[in-house]
Amino acid sequence: MRAVADPAGTDIAELVVSATPDASPISESKNNTASALFAIIEDGEPASFTVSEAVPSAVLTIIDPIKTNLEFENGQNTDRPDFTIGDWNYVITSGDNNNAPYTPGTPNLQVGQDGTVSFNIGATLKTSNKVTSKTYADGVYAGTFQIEVAY
Repeated sequence: MRAVADPAGTDIAELVVSATPDASPISESKNNTASALFAIIEDGEPASFTVSEAVPSAVLTIIDPIKTNLEFENGQNTDRPDFTIGDWNYVITSGDNNNAPYTPGTPNLQVGQDGTVSFNIGATLKTSNKVTSKTYADGVYAGTFQIEVAY
């Protein structure tokens, strides 16, 4: 993808990656303006996870990671824009609730009789709100976040 951050930090473009297995991985790019935008060069895909060796039929809870900044991997000086990733969404990809969205209020991530359950993770990527005179650098932007699955 190609991204442009608003130098004034006012306009913020959003890129939504769907967790649904059969959907186009990039479900929408919104809030694009002349100042802040995402241009999709090649579709990505949601992250996928499998829990194994769990108690059959147990219902698990997913605890969302906190919103995380993604920074330029080769060292970013303080005036370069970064990205934020958050607004996590999940789709169960195995077991009794296969293809169902995960519902945090009434957890439905149920382990199969073989002790496994799988799910996809989608999220929203946003351009920076920093006031900056610099553009995004070409390269890899990375961040660390923790997704917890609990009984």
